[in-house]
Amino acid sequence: ERVDIIMGQGMTKDLKSFDHHKFPKRIFNPMSGYTDNVMWKRNLGLGLVGLAFTYAVMFKFSWNNERRFAVPGRPIMSQRVAKYTEIDDPNYREKLAEYKANKRPLMRRILPNEEDEHI
Repeated sequence: ERVDIIMGQGMTKDLKSFDHHKFPKRIFNPMSGYTDNVMWKRNLGLGLVGLAFTYAVMFKFSWNNERRFAVPGRPIMSQRVAKYTEIDDPNYREKLAEYKANKRPLMRRILPNEEDEHI
């Protein structure tokens, strides 16, 4: 009828509620066609494991090949795991010890007090 054409097939004719039983029972996937999405938890788990493996390989490659020709003024996080840190920055251990000794607590860095120096 005219009401179905205007409001779509999911609406009832009295226009007060949506008919919740008019949804597709099967899902179309371009790779496998129509499927009943029963194993979504397994598929999600496999996808997350695949992503974690990919990220682990990328990070391992980065750690083994990272070189710093311009040495940073203070130690940064990726230097702790990089393979060539000692070669690129011979004073790294001393810089790290000095940085840890003089580092302010996190909340003092986020919310500075009046006596702290402002840039």
